[in-house]
Amino acid sequence: MHKTENEKTVKVDDGKAYITFVVVPKTLYYAGALGDAWNADAKWQRRDENGKNVQAVVPLPETKVIYPQTNQQVDYVVLRPSSKNQQLTELESNAQAFISYDINYAPYSCSEVYLPANTAVVGQQYLKSDTEVPRWTIELPVWANKWKMNAIPLQAVVLGDIFVPAAGEKDNNPFAVSDISQTVGDLAIDRTTYSFYNSLYNSDVRQYNENGGYANISSSTWSFATNELDKPVPAGYGWALGYAGTNTNTTIRLPKPNTQYNYFKDGVWVTFSSSDIDRTNAGKPMFTPDSEGEMTITLRNNSASEIFLFGNPTFAYIDLAKLKDAYAYYDAVATNQIKILHGRR
Repeated sequence: MHKTENEKTVKVDDGKAYITFVVVPKTLYYAGALGDAWNADAKWQRRDENGKNVQAVVPLPETKVIYPQTNQQVDYVVLRPSSKNQQLTELESNAQAFISYDINYAPYSCSEVYLPANTAVVGQQYLKSDTEVPRWTIELPVWANKWKMNAIPLQAVVLGDIFVPAAGEKDNNPFAVSDISQTVGDLAIDRTTYSFYNSLYNSDVRQYNENGGYANISSSTWSFATNELDKPVPAGYGWALGYAGTNTNTTIRLPKPNTQYNYFKDGVWVTFSSSDIDRTNAGKPMFTPDSEGEMTITLRNNSASEIFLFGNPTFAYIDLAKLKDAYAYYDAVATNQIKILHGRR
């Protein structure tokens, strides 16, 4: 049998045609290293029936992807696709032939991504799920008995999402984010077992009481620890996060599923609750670049100041040299400085 396409001939000598079926698992594990390409089968693993990681294939748009847990900060680079239509062009040199011609295949695609603490992804904007961006689940690291400068790379997050359930998260399913039990009259163990504090810089903050009353306090420096649970975290927003508890560091899994949060007094849930929380874009990346790959963020202070607190909205690192070059006001004022605040306010 001969098949000619674009002047290429495939010859099968025994007169039979053979079809190879490859089953792509629902969940795949990234096993590449710094700089490795996404669209290469050798970079992916699956779990076999014995729980062992074995060789797999490139993810499809409906595949869930898990990045490995590491003890240090590691870049996992996602390269720009070489073509928008992989069905009609040559395969990339490091991809397997059969996967690129799957009817559902699309380069740099998956449905969900799990990103553990201390892991970075460069080029996140190239990942797609059909025509949408994949949903992300992340682990936010916090340190015991310290203040940490904090930023969130996900949309639809509020300050009330900063909690760890008393029973912990479901580690056997990294995509599962635990709800919070808030039955009026019960002990508020999902809030009190791990104690977190949010302090904002040069901002208006509210302090609520158990009856729904609040004090609106303005600050030109660091605020007191606010309990404004429904306060949104917009792009570029940075604040100080404190964790008081045991000497054990922990992580906060996001995005949270709750659409409302209750308050408590003396460790017991009361009837007063926050306003409704819009979760429409929950799990979507905060970094939403335009066609040129750029995103403009406006930083606003409560009062006039030459100091603005900027929170990194991406899953990667910020190149401070490029940030300085792109920031015209920095170049115009010789006394301006970019300061890296990490660990405490």
